[in-house]
Amino acid sequence: MSSPLRQRAGRRGGADTGFDRMEAAVAAQALAAEQSPSPEPVSPPALPVETHLVGVPVSPVDEFADGQVRTLAECEQHIAAVTHQWLLGVGRALKMIRDHKLYEQDGYSSFKDYVSHRWEWTPQRAHQLITSVPIVEIVAPHADREVREGQTRILGPVHEKHGANAVLEVWKEASLTGKPTATALERVARAKGYISERDAPGPAGAKALAAPQFLSRFVPVLEALTDLHALRQVALETPDKARELATVLRSAAEALEPGASAGS
Repeated sequence: MSSPLRQRAGRRGGADTGFDRMEAAVAAQALAAEQSPSPEPVSPPALPVETHLVGVPVSPVDEFADGQVRTLAECEQHIAAVTHQWLLGVGRALKMIRDHKLYEQDGYSSFKDYVSHRWEWTPQRAHQLITSVPIVEIVAPHADREVREGQTRILGPVHEKHGANAVLEVWKEASLTGKPTATALERVARAKGYISERDAPGPAGAKALAAPQFLSRFVPVLEALTDLHALRQVALETPDKARELATVLRSAAEALEPGASAGS
């Protein structure tokens, strides 16, 4: 059955006026539109659902905290890659390797052999990193920057003898006067009676040295640190060692700052 538009266009037959031609053209366009299939509705493109943010590092505050045991390779990858809160990230990974004997996956018979050969750390050094974990866990949510090893060494005896609340109390009070440096933390902890002389960090039984004698021990270190080219090479070839060195140097700088400021 013809549509009204088709019938109307046919009735004009022999007429050839300008009006008829215009009307016929309009009718033809309408007829063509009528015969064209209707376009399918176009749905807006679906937005991708991101399961994670690419390029955003996983916070070590959350990593290894879910109780799930990782493989040795996963732990080592984390040790080599972690930058933010380095002590916490490395300490947790080492603790998992030690507690679950993951080092056996690479043929090591003991944790001591593993850290000595794989990371060139002494067992004492690995122990220091592991024992820093609970301290960083306590203060990291209240810190606006990296928690340093010098800080955890001061707070370690406080945590061991008086618990987490005492650690947080010392941290917050030291923060009121500026940066909670190792020196500030030690001052507050001593004032509160949380640590004594025998709790002072350092090698057991070590005798105090006169300042000139003590500083003379660091002359070779200072000379080595002036070789910036060598330092950059270390960072390129052994980034994990470079990060550890940077952490130690930052802790040392924080310990020196109060005296340097007082003498200026």
